[in-house]
Amino acid sequence: MRPQGPGDNDKNLPERVLNVATCGMFFQAGRGIIRLCRTAAARRFGWAFVAVGAVATLYHASWGRLRPLARKVDYYSIALSSILLRHAVVGPLPRLLAAATLVAVPFRPTLVTTSNFTAVEVRYLLLALSHPRLLPAWAAHTGLSVAATACFSLEDVPPLAWFPFTHAAFHVLSAAAFLTLPSALNQIADAAAA
Repeated sequence: MRPQGPGDNDKNLPERVLNVATCGMFFQAGRGIIRLCRTAAARRFGWAFVAVGAVATLYHASWGRLRPLARKVDYYSIALSSILLRHAVVGPLPRLLAAATLVAVPFRPTLVTTSNFTAVEVRYLLLALSHPRLLPAWAAHTGLSVAATACFSLEDVPPLAWFPFTHAAFHVLSAAAFLTLPSALNQIADAAAA
């Protein structure tokens, strides 16, 4: 789960091509968030998600000595985008904690990502429970997120390790999960404006 070595995906050309192609879903999701969300914080996250797509494309297209570095940058970009999403959904961290989180990114990117996404998921659940019209989007988001997390977690574990398309499925499912966020982000904006 930590960005060590070149990574185990992209074992052959078809898998690499599919992984690069499915990075395009991050561009689509980021553009959708930028277009549909009304707050600057949400649009910043959308741009960060576009950057995640660019970095993921670089990682999956890389080889040789560049690949381990590209893998680290891929993890770092996801962690940084999770900080921006947490800011948009939950609110900003206190300055000292925000600084500590940024310092932790190069050392524990998965921990930073997980803690931020957990805060976002809890806030989204509470928001959906208090605004029932958000429940269908929340249910879709939760289902897609669980499936994406399963693909990411299990891609290096038998029996899925042999299956060459698990990481591509992670790309598609996670991008789709993020496309369910604009209604919640706009509800947060409306509540702040009221």
